[in-house]
Amino acid sequence: MGEDGLLCDETWTWNLEYGKDKDSALQLNSVKDFPIAPRFGAHLVWWSGGLFIIGGVSTTLITMEEEILRLSNESFGNVNMSTMLEPTAINIDFGQRPLLVGHATCTAGNALVIAGGGAVCFSF
Repeated sequence: MGEDGLLCDETWTWNLEYGKDKDSALQLNSVKDFPIAPRFGAHLVWWSGGLFIIGGVSTTLITMEEEILRLSNESFGNVNMSTMLEPTAINIDFGQRPLLVGHATCTAGNALVIAGGGAVCFSF
């Protein structure tokens, strides 16, 4: 989100270096030509051999089919956004579409659990 309170249409990667023997550092890098729209309020979770992007809002329309995406790569140990494969939509029939902003996501055994949502942070 920009200083003006509007959503940005940029994608960034973050690299945090932290250790007792050296100073901590946060490095931000702009990503060009990322295959999906940038999202604010989305969650990322590693589950079942892939990185899942869940929910969020964007400056462009996120369709119901794009609400949950799975990114896959041969090696997530050293993610290179330029070689990341196209995202795969996880088509789930939600019935009435949830607003997956302000939710929590975790894994529990073989399940991916999504709780909350509805952008409740705006109601305070």
